[in-house]
Amino acid sequence: MVPHPEANILVASATEAAAGALSVVADGVNGADLYGIDDSSIAALQYALLAQDYEAGSIDPAVLGSHELVYTYKEMHGGWLFRFPDDIVAALGQLDGEGLVQVARDWAKIFENDGSPPARAEVEEMLRQIVTLAQNAARRGRPMSWLAPGC
Repeated sequence: MVPHPEANILVASATEAAAGALSVVADGVNGADLYGIDDSSIAALQYALLAQDYEAGSIDPAVLGSHELVYTYKEMHGGWLFRFPDDIVAALGQLDGEGLVQVARDWAKIFENDGSPPARAEVEEMLRQIVTLAQNAARRGRPMSWLAPGC
């Protein structure tokens, strides 16, 4: 098995990310291992953040076109580490209060068809963790990335 980082949303230097960010841990400051993180959930998060409506069953992957692939863990089977665009990280870092609650509510739609979806409060907590990571990335001047799972 090809090693992957412990976290699926992470803050790492460009050099660390280009080497797979294997040393990043899910400590809530540099990384988090969150439920359901994949290309669809990240696309839905971006839709929700930008207040764009979406249907959970018909996510347009083109919305992720500005997310840069920075590392492939295994060529044929992944996972794949993508860098969030700076404007998305900045927007995430500024979320709070009712804005955070609204984005979490909109983002939660992507998980509704999962066998055992997280409760809305759990989705809010996941988003709070992402906001903390985005704020840390901005404070440290480091990119924020997400891990698309392999098959």
